[in-house]
Amino acid sequence: FLQNISAQGLKPKFLLPALAARLKSCPVTKPSRGRARLIVSAPFSIALLFGAVTACFSQQPSPSAHDLAQRVDRHYNQLHSLKAGFTESYEGLGMQRTESGTLMLLKPGLMRWDYNSPPGKVFVLDGKYAWFYSPGEPQVQRIQAKQLDDLRSPLRFLLGHTELEKEMSSLTLAPAARGAVRVLGCDPCRERALVRRRMGIMLQEGGFAPDLTVTETGRMWAGTLSAPRPVAEALGLVSLGHRAGVAVRSLSGGERRRLDLAMAILGRPEVLFPDEPTTGLDPESRRRTWLLIRELLGAGTTVVLTTHYLEEAEELADRLAIMHQGRIVRTGTPAEVAASQPARISFELPEDSREPVPDIAGTRASVTGRTVLLQTADLQPTLTALLGWANSRDLVLGALDARPASLAEAFHAVAASAGSPADDDNAKDVAA
Repeated sequence: FLQNISAQGLKPKFLLPALAARLKSCPVTKPSRGRARLIVSAPFSIALLFGAVTACFSQQPSPSAHDLAQRVDRHYNQLHSLKAGFTESYEGLGMQRTESGTLMLLKPGLMRWDYNSPPGKVFVLDGKYAWFYSPGEPQVQRIQAKQLDDLRSPLRFLLGHTELEKEMSSLTLAPAARGAVRVLGCDPCRERALVRRRMGIMLQEGGFAPDLTVTETGRMWAGTLSAPRPVAEALGLVSLGHRAGVAVRSLSGGERRRLDLAMAILGRPEVLFPDEPTTGLDPESRRRTWLLIRELLGAGTTVVLTTHYLEEAEELADRLAIMHQGRIVRTGTPAEVAASQPARISFELPEDSREPVPDIAGTRASVTGRTVLLQTADLQPTLTALLGWANSRDLVLGALDARPASLAEAFHAVAASAGSPADDDNAKDVAA
């Protein structure tokens, strides 16, 4: 669930886009199921998405801000370790910079920040002292941990004393501005206990413990579900059975995505939310994933899939929505969305031809040298009229090509109409 929280007095600005709690001590009794997004910026508004904490509110239809903070504190204060992506933005004294990387915390008192930007920068804390190193500097800097005011929130986690309400003032919950959501006929906020057990979610990264084997991960995940299918069956569905005894850390990127999918379908969900399920997969693994999704659809599972592969959307979707800048701008079947753009017919006139470009009703023509491009809403009648025009003049049309509009063209039209670059790199933001 998404709660918008207003706060004051927390610095510097943190953006943790993938806060995934990882439990490494055994026995594991409360595995993390989600990831969090923590944004703090002037005027210090915070958005929290704690999938792992939703279980705390299964019996509470409308938790207060105080309840939310208390449950988050209790959950994270009992964890042994945590790994998160981070982005830090600094402003002031005429300086502005952004740094990012991976934060690792291990109780009691161990912390490490590995930076991707700038590459090579590192910060390590042993509980008493902190060491800083940046590429190009002649030596490592050391400072006492108690002087690290800007890092008090991670330090509180290390000590098991996270207190959101003390870190922030004016902690409130903002209600939804408008609209309503129903999943399987239920309100996912007020009836989350009914909805949660009937859903499966595949995040972009599952955050599974790297030291566990594939089978151990499945058994751990099955322990959180009401009626899981056998672990071996789920692994077999994603062609991962032969890797059952391998540690998660030894899996390839594509194998980890298949493990994420296996855990998402382990509970026999009625609604499945795979987030970019084939990213990082080789063509054969992608084809098998598509076959599995079709089988799930055939068995009655509703699949809400996000992707930036337009081919994947065309292949799998009964209906689709194109989202741009946070808003849905096109919906319909793939054919309906594609039909929002004109079909195209292109050909080359003979070199010695002096015939003018044919004037066919309902078309828009453009000419480049001898090449003619016709755009039309009615492909077959236009093509019939064009061929009749050519036959009546004994013309042979070279490089004749006729094709209906594609989903890619519809996407590019959306991106171009909003002033965005119409390239495939932008598809992740637009196609869903």
